[in-house]
Amino acid sequence: SSGINAELPLRPGDLVPTMAFQEAVHLLKIILNTHDVSVVPDVSPLSSMTELLHVVIGPILTLCNMSASQLDPVDNAVYIINLVACLYNVLAMYENTDNKLELLQNKINEELETLTNLQYDHMIKTTKIPPAEMINKDRLSVVASKLDQVISTLQLN
Repeated sequence: SSGINAELPLRPGDLVPTMAFQEAVHLLKIILNTHDVSVVPDVSPLSSMTELLHVVIGPILTLCNMSASQLDPVDNAVYIINLVACLYNVLAMYENTDNKLELLQNKINEELETLTNLQYDHMIKTTKIPPAEMINKDRLSVVASKLDQVISTLQLN
């Protein structure tokens, strides 16, 4: 881990995948293309693809997390989403990648949830609205109903 950490490329300021990450994804594409066109009979294409993806995707996700670890929470989540989405888009082009696609989608959803929670916390802090008021759905529906009434009367006039 310390050897890997010493070689981690710095993240760009715009939170897009680094050139090193893009090169790794390109190499993954070459490997997957080679696997797809292999003329060697394979007893179980699903099995070999699963093994291949297990060996490659886990370490790539670990590197994603490690390279984002020094960022503030919002940038961390955005950066990881960008990296994982890039990887997802590559795997989506190949058969027998459903398990890893699901893993990557779950990672994206996890980071989106983090962003949602961070935004919620920010709204609570900046608006000074007590949290109970922010999530009271019954009250929100009453307010929405009143707004609908106001809007409909404005449209009549």
